[in-house]
Amino acid sequence: PNLVKKVICLVMFSDMINVAVIFIGYRNISNPVPPVLTDYSARGVEMLVSHAVDPLPQAFTITAIVIGLAVTVLMSYGVIHINRKYGTVDARKLARWEE
Repeated sequence: PNLVKKVICLVMFSDMINVAVIFIGYRNISNPVPPVLTDYSARGVEMLVSHAVDPLPQAFTITAIVIGLAVTVLMSYGVIHINRKYGTVDARKLARWEE
């Protein structure tokens, strides 16, 4: 019940979810290309639709990484202050301290 281990576990869980979202967005096609339209002809649009990867999971994942980093920093800050105030990061000792 160490609070530092709980923070690390939450970070690992968040990373696993991000990898799962990337795998969901992966398209098993030959010669995948970035979703950037450079040729505005009908052939270029058709090639983009048939060979481009889905940008939405990538956008969600980068957003989740940034939010996860902010949450991790906030939780780490809280654990540091708990350690300074109570002298421990053990959840059981903190529960007894409250009683």
